[in-house]
Amino acid sequence: MPTYSFDNIDVLVNRTGIMCESATLSSQNTLKPLYAIGYKGVKNQIPSGPITNNLSFSYIIDTDNDPNYKILTGIINSTGDYFPSVLEMGGITGTYYLDSFSFKSNPNEIIKGNANYISFLPLTGELISKTNDFNYNTGGFTGIAHGWITYINSEQDPTQTPLFDLDYGFKANWEPTYILGKKYPLQVNFQGGQIDVSFNSDLYKPIFFSGQDIRNYYNITGINIDIYSLGLSVGSRYNVLEFNFSGAQIKNIQIENKLDNITRINVQGTKYI
Repeated sequence: MPTYSFDNIDVLVNRTGIMCESATLSSQNTLKPLYAIGYKGVKNQIPSGPITNNLSFSYIIDTDNDPNYKILTGIINSTGDYFPSVLEMGGITGTYYLDSFSFKSNPNEIIKGNANYISFLPLTGELISKTNDFNYNTGGFTGIAHGWITYINSEQDPTQTPLFDLDYGFKANWEPTYILGKKYPLQVNFQGGQIDVSFNSDLYKPIFFSGQDIRNYYNITGINIDIYSLGLSVGSRYNVLEFNFSGAQIKNIQIENKLDNITRINVQGTKYI
């Protein structure tokens, strides 16, 4: 019986390799107990919903070629049909939809993304060692996303709005359509989603009205969280990933005090798509 370890398992998104630190593939079967008059206990277990598969992973964001970023922006900017993605882990392949994506940017640290994909169709393949037929991180360390070059408005001096850290999260709402005589969905529709952002700084202002734009709180005109590659900090080539949070409204402000640390004000905002 073959054994596998992290160094011989591939994780591919649309045939592009990503630098995973962890990955989990799970399948869920929806069952419910069957009871009947004249019979004590459970008679059997029967299907009460579809079989779903989830592939989730944590990875280092590569600004040169991040397939998850392309999929995310494609969903957010989509005005019509959305096409699913093909994901593979260790030779097991499926057709998936991006269910959630998030990242956190801290000072002096690389930026790691977290993605979860959901599939409503059967998986194919079997667990095998990597095939070495793809490339990733072709640009080396200069393509790595980093806290050194993360801004909430790249056109403005970051010292005007100093941030200790920030979080970005996206959650989709996928609705599969089933018909009689079929156990797999006829189609899967994107029914909207939401973007959540969270900033930590030393700036406190009271909320003046319901629906206050988070950009007004920080007095900024930019609409993106801009993540550059390390190439910018060493004076060579660079790419940028832009995460739009225009329209995000403040939903929570919290002042945090801890021993051996400065006071931090956490501001959270949400935008619905």
